[in-house]
This record gives sequence, C-alpha cells and structure tokens, in this order.
Amino acid sequence: VLRTWQPVRSPSRIVAVVGVVVLLGVLAHAVVGNLDTLADEGASLRATAADQKVRYSALVVARADADRDLPMWFFPNSFDAGAVIDAISELDYPVFSSDELLQLPERDRHAADDQLYAVLGGGDASPRALTGAEIEPSEAAGGTVARDGACLTFRPSERGAHLTVGGDALGVRVEATGAAPVDVAVRAVAHGFRAEPTFTVAPGASRDLVLRPTGMAPWSARLRATDPFRVCAVG
Repeated sequence: VLRTWQPVRSPSRIVAVVGVVVLLGVLAHAVVGNLDTLADEGASLRATAADQKVRYSALVVARADADRDLPMWFFPNSFDAGAVIDAISELDYPVFSSDELLQLPERDRHAADDQLYAVLGGGDASPRALTGAEIEPSEAAGGTVARDGACLTFRPSERGAHLTVGGDALGVRVEATGAAPVDVAVRAVAHGFRAEPTFTVAPGASRDLVLRPTGMAPWSARLRATDPFRVCAVG
C-alpha cells in the first residue's frame, strides 16, 4: 500500500501557483510590450529638453533688447521672458554661447530664430511711423526693383521671384499692392529661410515688421509674391 500511495496535491495550492505564473507572464508581457513606448517617451523628453536649451540660449544672448514681459507659454499667468532670464542667471543654467548657437544644426538655428523673433518684436504688428530712410535690398531675384521716394516697389517677372532686405535691426512696412498675397520669411541665426513664411500680408493690406538686434547675427527678411508689392522703412 505504501509503495502505491502517492500524496494528493491540494487543488487550491495548484491554482495559486498557476495564478502566480500567469500573473508574472502578464507583467512580463506588459513590460516588454511597453519598452518601445518608454523608449519613445524618453527620446521625446530629451528632444524637448534640447529644444528648450536652444530657445533659452537665444533668449539669454538677446536679453539686452528682449521683451521681458512676453509670456513664454500659452496659458494664463504663464511665466514671462524676464523671469526665465533671471532664473537662468541665478541657477547658473547651462546655455549655448552665441558662437555655439551659430554652429548648431539648421533645425536648431531655426528654433533659435523663432525665439529671437518672438522676444525682439516680431509679434508686434502695430503701425509705425515712416522714417523716410532709403532701403537697400540685399537681394532681388526674378523681378525688377524701382524706387518710389524712399520706398521700393518690386515687380515679379518669374516664378519664385523675391526681394530680400535686412540689417542688424529691421524696420519695414510691407504693402501688398497687387492682387496676390506677400509671403514674408524671417531669419537671423539660420543659414537659410524656411519653406513656409513667417507671416503673410493679404492683397491690399500692409504689415509693419520691426525687429531689434539679436546680438549675434543680422536679420534678413525675404518677401515673395506673384504680383507687385511695396516696401518702406518704418521705425
């Protein structure tokens, strides 16, 4: 009898062991299944941090002429540019120098330009007084330029025609005198213009663009349209 007897395993113990194994399997599957998600989130956080360092660096370089009251985020009671500048100084937060910003990849230089444009007057389109100063274009391609007093009139004659103006500080009024809109792209740190415009002036309308110096590179504004437009100096 002793030789043939085998102990009977408790069903409850078997169920418990099976339950633990199943639970461990589910947890393992969940962890493995989310590894890609965790990696993606980590990469996203690193990219965001790198982008913020570029933007904060541009802000610090331009701090002498920056609009300290400009909100840095799009929600009520957001901290402003002045608070960020002060915090960076107090915390000794590591930022890029102007020379380092100019050596970054083009994508980062465009991000720096976005920040500079925002804090150095790009968002203020309020009308300014005409100065009467003559504008000297830095480039005119695919069209003709004619002086109209102190202003310039550009008449496109081919696809892709554009007029470029610039300077350490920039103050121009863009008038879409023809039947087509005028696309305006602005840069300073970046080596080239983005394909999409910074803003567009509707036919028959005008917009003033006044930008204070960046402290590291001159501004350039490329104006592109298929119909004539006019540019005058404002201040």
